[in-house]
This record gives sequence, C-alpha cells and structure tokens, in this order.
Amino acid sequence: MTAVRRFWWGGDSDKNCIYWRKWDLLTKEKSEGGMGFRDLKSFNLVLLAKQGWRLLVNPSSFWARILKGIYFPRSSFLCAKKGPKASWLWHSLLQGRDILLAGIRWQVGNGRSINFWCDRWIPNNQGFFVRDAKGPFNVNSSVADFISSVWFSSSLGLLRSSLPSSSVSQWLSSMISMFESKKDVLFFLSTFAFVGWSVWVSRNKFVYENVPVSPVSTLKASVQAQAEFLSLLETSCLESRSSTAVSSLQWIPPPVNKVKFNCDGAFKNGSAAIGVIGRDHVGQLVDGLGCSVKGVSALQVELIAIREACQTIKSQQLSSAIIESDCKFAVDFLSSSLDPPWSCAVLVEDIKVIASQFSIVFSSVPRLYNAHAHWVAKQAFHGLLPLDWVSSPPTDLLSLLSSDLSRVS
Repeated sequence: MTAVRRFWWGGDSDKNCIYWRKWDLLTKEKSEGGMGFRDLKSFNLVLLAKQGWRLLVNPSSFWARILKGIYFPRSSFLCAKKGPKASWLWHSLLQGRDILLAGIRWQVGNGRSINFWCDRWIPNNQGFFVRDAKGPFNVNSSVADFISSVWFSSSLGLLRSSLPSSSVSQWLSSMISMFESKKDVLFFLSTFAFVGWSVWVSRNKFVYENVPVSPVSTLKASVQAQAEFLSLLETSCLESRSSTAVSSLQWIPPPVNKVKFNCDGAFKNGSAAIGVIGRDHVGQLVDGLGCSVKGVSALQVELIAIREACQTIKSQQLSSAIIESDCKFAVDFLSSSLDPPWSCAVLVEDIKVIASQFSIVFSSVPRLYNAHAHWVAKQAFHGLLPLDWVSSPPTDLLSLLSSDLSRVS
C-alpha cells in the first residue's frame, strides 16, 4: 500500500511525501468523486473468502483434507478455532471465513445437520436466524425434528429416509412414477403441496408473529386446504367438459426482420440437455443448438437453454429478438424482480445483463407451441441429434417445421 501511495504522490525516495487525499476517498468510484482505485485490502479479503468457499464446497479435495487434519479434525471449517500456533495460511483463511459468515446460510435438505435455533437457515430474515425461542423445540433441536413432527405425520406417511437428499424435483419424479392413475398422482402432488404450504405458513407465523408451532394445527390446516382445492378442481373440470370452446394452438412467426428462438430443456435422473431453435418471419430455420449440459434441476436447465439463446443473439448482433419457453417459472423470473432459487440466480442475472444490451422479449408458451425445441432437447438428451441438424434437419424435425410453414403460408 505504501508503494502505491508513493507512486501516485511522488517525491524523492529518501523523503516523505504528502498524501493529499485519503485512500478511502481514492478507492471510491469516479462517479462518487474518487479515482476508482482498487481497494487492495478488500480485494485480498475477497480472494481469501473465495478460497474459504472452495474449502466448504469441496471438503473431499486433497488440500481440504490436509487442512482439516491439521487445524479442525473434530469440527467443521465454519466452527474451527484459530489455535495457539496458527500458521500464516490458516490465519488468512480464517479472515476469509469471517467474510463468508456475514452472508452465508444453510440450504435446507433433510435438515439433520442444521440446529433449529443456532444455525443460519431462514432466508430473508435478519442474520438468517430464528428470532425467538418459542414452541416445543429445545436448543438442541434440529430442523429435521420440526420436519419430522409435521411432514412425516401427514397422510403420505413418508419415512425420513424417503426425504430428497439433493433435488426435490428428482424425488418428486421418482415418486410420481410409482403411481398408475392420474387421480393418484393428483392426490399425491396436492398433499405434498398443501403440507409444504402449511409448514411454510406456520413457520412465518412463528418467526414474525411469535405464534408457537403446533404440528397438529398445521396438519389440520393442510387437510382442509387440500379438500377445498380438490372440490373446486372437480367442479372446474365438470364445467370445462360441458364447454364447446376449441382452441387452435400453433406456432406464431415473429415480425419481419426479427428472429424467434424457442428454448426447451430435458432433465431426468441428474442428466440434462437443451434445445434451441431460431426461425425468421417465414418460419425458416436460421440457427439452433442442441447439446448435453450439467444441471441440478429442471428450472436451471430451462434457464441454461434461454441463456444460450441470448448468447446466440449477442454473437450474431441481432438488434431485436423473441425468446419463447414452455417454462413459465423461468420467464416469470426474467420478466420481474422475483428472487430465483440460489442455484439459478447467476443464470437469471446473466440473461438479464444480455437482455439489457439488446431488444429481447421473453414469453411463455404451451408445450404444443414449443414442440420443435422439445424434440431437439430430447434427441440431444439421448445422444441421437445429428451434428448437421441445423443445415440438414432430420425427417421428424422437418415434419414439425413443415407443419408450421403450412400454417404461416
């Protein structure tokens, strides 16, 4: 830091120089009256925090196991102490950890490792902590204890071992595959949704209104809400069957001098692929992409497909374009200020940055509008997509495209 100051303020090497402005002022942005200099101390702390994060997310790596064996063999990195003989490396990592502790929280899975009162696990709450110790849970209770008291007492009768360890969407898919009729699937999904919603409502009343948690009341509320929903759904279906309205679903071409990109993602059992198709105002295929990707959820894969479409728009310098997806959740996150899941936050930010540089309109459409992108994603998922499919579309894809061309003409 002294060398930097001497460089800017000059003076002879054997004489002290005058610092005409405080360093804190010089590190401010130029728009704020500073010089935009990098704050080297803060920059160094950020790099140390990044190494601490790598230590957290890669605990089985060689260097992480060495550090654990030396400095925290009986605790976690977040709870480790400095010790009387801390090395310069360990002391530096602990400084980075302090930065992490100011903003990280647990992502709740099965809740076994999370202390109900002491750990940071509640999103959008000050400090991520439960504020007041009320209800039937003691200081040693885990989040899993609360889940067990409510969730596993529901009509689903699930055991703790049935909890999803990583992806809820994967777990739901595997559970749905066990049912034979749509009616059973509907009952399972509605039970799952309303029990989860009732737990969430009880949690909010507990945190913000100091209402003690009651598993019995929570389950009773979920059963009543589900019964009302199923009753209304049955009435709606009867009215729908008596209606003679007919909808004609088809792909709608973009205006002249615009390109429309249809995006879709395929996700199953941890494997994923995307499909992107770009067409002009007469329905002609102008660009596309189909490939395997890495993802942890269906929503994340859909957003990856949309980001790839944005990257194509950027690389081709298209002044304006339309992006369609059959994932309404993805489009809602891109078209509003809603906070996406943490696993998708970076994707949403990347897409919004590109969209701010070009005239891009996002739209959600039914699956029938998106059959072409769905076909590409499905073929890429199974490794059956030809390399030259854009220039020489396969027969199945050509049939889908031709059907749209006949409607456009």
